[in-house]
Amino acid sequence: MSSNAIPWRRNLILLWIGQLLGFVGYSAVIPFIPLYMKYELGMVDKGDLAKALTAFHICSTLCLAIISPVWGWVADRYGRKLMLLRAYFANAFIFPLMGFCIPISIFINKGLGLVGIGAVATPFAILLVTRILASCFSGSANAAQALIVSTTPDEHQGFALGVFSTATWSGQMAGLVVGSVVVEKFGYQVAFITLGATYIISGVINLFVKENFVRMKIDPEKAKNKSRWNFSGYTISTVYILFFLILAAMGKNMESEYLSLKVDNMVGHDLAIRWTAYVSAASAIGGIIAGFMLGKLTDKCRPMQLLIPLLALSGAFGLAQGASRDIAIGGVVIPGIWLLITSRFLAFVATGGIEPVLQRLLARITPTERRGSVFGFAMTCRMLGTMFGSMASGAIYYFWGADTVFYGGGVLFVLVMPLVISIFPLIKRQFPDSMKSGSELAREAEAAKNGEVPAKA
Repeated sequence: MSSNAIPWRRNLILLWIGQLLGFVGYSAVIPFIPLYMKYELGMVDKGDLAKALTAFHICSTLCLAIISPVWGWVADRYGRKLMLLRAYFANAFIFPLMGFCIPISIFINKGLGLVGIGAVATPFAILLVTRILASCFSGSANAAQALIVSTTPDEHQGFALGVFSTATWSGQMAGLVVGSVVVEKFGYQVAFITLGATYIISGVINLFVKENFVRMKIDPEKAKNKSRWNFSGYTISTVYILFFLILAAMGKNMESEYLSLKVDNMVGHDLAIRWTAYVSAASAIGGIIAGFMLGKLTDKCRPMQLLIPLLALSGAFGLAQGASRDIAIGGVVIPGIWLLITSRFLAFVATGGIEPVLQRLLARITPTERRGSVFGFAMTCRMLGTMFGSMASGAIYYFWGADTVFYGGGVLFVLVMPLVISIFPLIKRQFPDSMKSGSELAREAEAAKNGEVPAKA
């Protein structure tokens, strides 16, 4: 399929709006799940809450990690747009059920009681099962990224992926503001219904996305001797990049599920929802800046020129989040919550550029007809990273509390730097062009078109 055959800018705008609205709904509820469990579902014991949060995030991410390659395989055969619509419309009806855990558990237990079975459906069990079901049909961002990569000219892919990532951060920021107001004024059930409504609107908008999908032709004779899962196009370099995606997701998301609890410790329950929204909005603004600024730089700079500085800054500001507390300077007390807001903003400016660089590399070394399945595995790796981060942060929270959790991501980013320095030359050896900037590749393509011999970098 030719990237130039369809209006990639129009597609990018529609995909961006759909992702924005989807994340407005998602971020209006999910960041407040710890508070929902604690104050609505009655899980006030610290140990029980830590176990429940860990189970909630591990089960959902593990399910998405398992199912993403399946949806990627389907996308390579039936189109990425179909997968995008599946994710939006299915979860528009699944997510709102999470706001009705208590009445659903009462209804189920009454039904079980009629047949002589004891009450087994706790509100948390309903929440967990519903979240797992939602994960089975999730993956709108992955499908949209595969669409962008498959329909955008090579020299603009870094910019397009960067701009698309700003929809996530913009939606998160707006969603937190919407969620804090809706939850405080109308309660969690209305917030979950709002989430479903935004997904429906996003699905309708993405009906207008164009995709000239042509299913890859397979020789029937060769197909007889091949597994249904064809791993052609996967190389050791692919494995390296997928591994780094695991580590990046682990470092980036390790502390996210405990943000509201850290803020709760700093400002108290009465102000926790509002200040959690403020802190998360600051991180979202950082992600937006990273998307526009670093997305463009991804096309102009070589991967190593960006990745090492971004990892160093992510590590430094990640550690600064853990150290955020009230500080007295010259008799003036600087509230710790403002230090957390500042360090989290700067951390997300840095971490917001890591995944686009890795995704750009992954797209360069992957054949076009395999990008759906490869990006499916990329989603799996991000979910595995999130799951491992959740497991690690759950253990840290259980033993040392929410404040200590925030040091984990910073430490991890620092440890990843020597791995990148040692492994990226191996990728360059296998795919020399992968370590060039988009601008360099565009100039070489133009020179080849004109019959010139480009100078070696």
